[in-house]
Amino acid sequence: MLLLIGCSNYKNLTLRNINVPSLSGEWRVAAQLVLPLTIKPKCKPIEKGTTFKFIQDRFEVYLDTAWIPCDVFHFKSTKNTISFIKEDMVWLCFYELTGSILKLKSTDFFIVNNPDTSATMQEVVVTLMKKQSKNSFK
Repeated sequence: MLLLIGCSNYKNLTLRNINVPSLSGEWRVAAQLVLPLTIKPKCKPIEKGTTFKFIQDRFEVYLDTAWIPCDVFHFKSTKNTISFIKEDMVWLCFYELTGSILKLKSTDFFIVNNPDTSATMQEVVVTLMKKQSKNSFK
C-alpha cells in the first residue's frame, strides 16, 4: 500500500523517476572492501568478476559464465538508493554512479560470509565497472 502525505496537484503527479541515472546494463564486480561476501538469500560468493545485470525493474546476479542467474530480484531506484525486492523482503543499497563506475553500499543486502568475523550490520561497499555492450550476453 502506498500512502502519500502532503499537498500536491494530483493531476500533475507522476511516479516516474526524473533525473535518476540509468543503472541498465551489465556491471562486473571490480572491487569490494570485505571478502568473502554473499547476497541474501542465495548467491555465494560474490567475487571480483561477478556480473550484476539491471534490466528495467529486474536485477540478476551471475556468478560464472554459465549465464544462469544465481538469483533475481525486482528493484526500484531513486536518486541515490536502490530497493531490492524479493517476495515480502526489501533490502536497501545506497549507490554512487560516476560514468562507468557504480558503487553499492549496504548494511543488509551484502553479507560478510566469514564465521570468524563478528562484525554485523557493517556497511559493505562493492565497486562495479560497466561492461561494454559489445560483449553483452543475452
